[in-house]
Amino acid sequence: MINGICHDLDSKKAKYSLLQGTDDSGNKRPAILVNLSTLTKNSWAHSSLLIVLDPTKGVAVLQGRTKNPLSFDPILDTSEPADPTTTSSSSVTVDPTSSSQTVSATGSVNIDPSTGRFLLHIPLSTEEGKFISTVVSKLSKIERMVSYVELIKSMSLQLREASMTKISFEYGPDLTATVLLHDSDPVDSTTPPKITFKLSSNSPHNIVAPHLQALLDERGLLPVVWLLRTSLPIYQSLKQLEQTSPVRVLIVARSVVDIRIMFPNRRTSLELRLMKRHKTDVVYVKELADTATSVPEPDWASPLKTAGIWKERFSHPSIVPLSDGAVCPPDEVGTVLTKVVQTLATAT
Repeated sequence: MINGICHDLDSKKAKYSLLQGTDDSGNKRPAILVNLSTLTKNSWAHSSLLIVLDPTKGVAVLQGRTKNPLSFDPILDTSEPADPTTTSSSSVTVDPTSSSQTVSATGSVNIDPSTGRFLLHIPLSTEEGKFISTVVSKLSKIERMVSYVELIKSMSLQLREASMTKISFEYGPDLTATVLLHDSDPVDSTTPPKITFKLSSNSPHNIVAPHLQALLDERGLLPVVWLLRTSLPIYQSLKQLEQTSPVRVLIVARSVVDIRIMFPNRRTSLELRLMKRHKTDVVYVKELADTATSVPEPDWASPLKTAGIWKERFSHPSIVPLSDGAVCPPDEVGTVLTKVVQTLATAT
């Protein structure tokens, strides 16, 4: 088996050395020390990857270490079934207080977050010529998970759960977002692995969940997390508006940052746009005619402008009135919407 693995490494022009390792029982086993940087585009783990073959258990145990410790609970990936020929549980365990490991079956990955040390094992029964490809695939899963966890940490968000297939984090009080990580298509390895984005049922962002999924597919997790945090006050205000408005209201999200609020019975609507202004996040609120076209009806008179709402001073100094709307921070959108609804409720 070791000759086949070496041939596989040679075909991929990876650098390696043959060593002799020991298993958890102290038995000497053949081992291969691989320069990980010559095998994958590695930036997240130290370059040394040790592969210890254990024919008695039918597995190859891979040991490595991430460059930075990870601040989450120990992770065990059991997304793949254990070898049916074994009776032991599918796990690789690491005692955080010592350097001991226990290999009990195939199909799992374990990470000790305090040290960044990871172990995974591949069945020696893996089809000839595909062992290293399987190793690279497993390492890619770890790299993907580590990068997402580090991103969530950098945004000062609370990590709720992390595994090779699922990452869940809290982005607001009792509000969670979950990223489901799927494997690549086994038939078409060129197809990127699919990532599914889900929100808790009480999230005000559910109205734009399809837009967030599309953004995740196109640009990755970073802009999604940024938008969740930045736009949260906006969507909380919209949810409250739907629940408490005394006048009929329809909300249409054309994107996460472009929202139309329609008041059909008052023949007017608002356009909300989240934008950057002098490196500051602001929301532009603009009054529009409630019509299917961009051109108002000839006899349309802006009810809010007629009422003088855009000429008045708002209670918060950060809200700046405009000729047909206002500009404000995201957390003051609720103040603007409250005044709009109060004005429309008393309009004839």
